[in-house]
Amino acid sequence: MSNEKPLYVTQPTLPTLEEFLPYLERIWQTKVLTNCGPFHQELEQALAAYLGVKHVSLFSNGTNALLVALQALGISGEVITTPYSFVATANSLLWRGIAPVFVDIDPVTLNLDPARIETAITPRTTAIMPVHCYGHPCDVEGIGAIAKARKLRVIYDAAHAFAVRNSSASILEFGDLSVLSFHATKVFNTFEGGAIVSHDADTKKHIDQLRNFGFETETTVVSAGINSKMSEFNAALGLVQLKGLEEAVRRRKAIARRYRDGLARVQVLSPHQRFPDVHGFAVGGAREPAGGAHGGRARAVPADVGEHGDRRRRPRRRPRRRGTRCMKLAIMQPYLFPYLGYFHLIHAADKFVFYDDVSFIKNGWINRNRLLLAGSPHYFTVPLSGASPFAAIKDVKFETPGERWKRKMRATFEQGYKAAAHRNDGLRLLDTVLSSSTDSIADLARSSVRVVLEHLGLRRNVVDTSQGYGNDALKGPARILDICRREAATTYVNLPGGRGLYDSSAFRSAGIDLRFIDSQFPPYSQGSGAFVPGLSILDVVMHCPPAEIRAMLEQYALKQ
Repeated sequence: MSNEKPLYVTQPTLPTLEEFLPYLERIWQTKVLTNCGPFHQELEQALAAYLGVKHVSLFSNGTNALLVALQALGISGEVITTPYSFVATANSLLWRGIAPVFVDIDPVTLNLDPARIETAITPRTTAIMPVHCYGHPCDVEGIGAIAKARKLRVIYDAAHAFAVRNSSASILEFGDLSVLSFHATKVFNTFEGGAIVSHDADTKKHIDQLRNFGFETETTVVSAGINSKMSEFNAALGLVQLKGLEEAVRRRKAIARRYRDGLARVQVLSPHQRFPDVHGFAVGGAREPAGGAHGGRARAVPADVGEHGDRRRRPRRRPRRRGTRCMKLAIMQPYLFPYLGYFHLIHAADKFVFYDDVSFIKNGWINRNRLLLAGSPHYFTVPLSGASPFAAIKDVKFETPGERWKRKMRATFEQGYKAAAHRNDGLRLLDTVLSSSTDSIADLARSSVRVVLEHLGLRRNVVDTSQGYGNDALKGPARILDICRREAATTYVNLPGGRGLYDSSAFRSAGIDLRFIDSQFPPYSQGSGAFVPGLSILDVVMHCPPAEIRAMLEQYALKQ
């Protein structure tokens, strides 16, 4: 028998015991263990706010939530659903005496194909139950149009789709009801648990009665319900888990990117790229060439972690070359509070290098950027002393004395964004950077990038070219290639403006894939007037919460 420890496809994300103990102590003090206690109520409210939905009803698990959802809407007869889902989807129908009618999936999204639904509808059809497979949103508009035309109810099995959004809203806002799972393998777990998302108070009240034996009051039963309430222990864990959720999602996304890079030469079904704001990152699909072992059909390959905690034999260890952890490398001059595309570049890379010992560029973005004043873009600038193309960025200093321009810049932002929803966040970041004792524009620009990354909760491996490569005798593409080789990078990522600077064949000869960021700039509320893209990241921070900005950072593609 082997003494090797098993390698788990996934293990539950858990807080530290120190974080959880105060909640347990409160349960022991109050002796409220269940029956919609204070933690239960607090978690329902916290989840509704986090998910951006109106009503959340907590359940002991996702399967019971599916059963109650079907009961709450009075579903019977036949329900159109997907054959490509965990068994709980179909089982919930069978337990309710409903016949599941399986309709094939879209080969790219792996979700129920709306084009095939119409032909499966019969006089006995009462509802459609799609699944947001692996967190990839279904064609909610297409399914909704069919349901409206044929007067059918829609219940989404959203077990994998916690906090997923499409271009307009939370994916949980679509359909009549959406059902979530908080099982141990999910990105957000409460040991066991689930929830129903509903859109009006009356429906939530009916659902809450059904999960609690049908009680309306302590002495009045108004319907035949079951016991599916979430306990205080599960709800308490959920409240703690919610605090660390963004970091858990970030780790899953990073691992998923590694798989996509490793499978770059496989014909991969890429719903993660079509729908970037996905939190499950459970598995993806790869298509083998026609005639292969699987006959050209799509089959699942790991994209991060599995759903059911199954164990796999630990692979044989292979020696790792120094630096192989860095797969994608990005190199860019330090810019002052740069635009969103700069942060796309950082987010896309495993390691980011500030190119701080190259020549200063006049009228560039090293010491200036743009903000919005009275609906129009205007520059804010750090005045410099001795700046010229013959000086390295790291050697350029502020104009002295510096306090006057700092006060002026601060006042400009304070006045220009006085009505912005997250003005205090932006001013805090600006104050942090301006309060630095440095007189170096490179230090100031680097600091402006780092404080934003910290604000967004993003941890990135960021270094300076002046701090260790020792290859400043090389120039242009030759130096970039040398840094890539030193870091054992497999991909070099650059902003679109670099297309005219680099020869892809030179990178290809060095075994490095040259890619360019294709950034998407989703509109956000900037107050009155037309949306102005491409402003400083401070404009985004002033108007948007960190979670929304993190979602924006996923909206890019890497192109040749």
